[in-house]
Amino acid sequence: MKIYLAGPIKKHRATLEEMASIMRKDNHEVYLPSEHKIENA
Repeated sequence: MKIYLAGPIKKHRATLEEMASIMRKDNHEVYLPSEHKIENA
């Protein structure tokens, strides 16, 4: 399953990363925007 996971980064970054990790262990494809850097943004 493909999952887009987003939320308030400043307060909950660790929680979002942990959730993504758990979902990936269950073979889900997770897109977490904070993991992708945009140059010159």
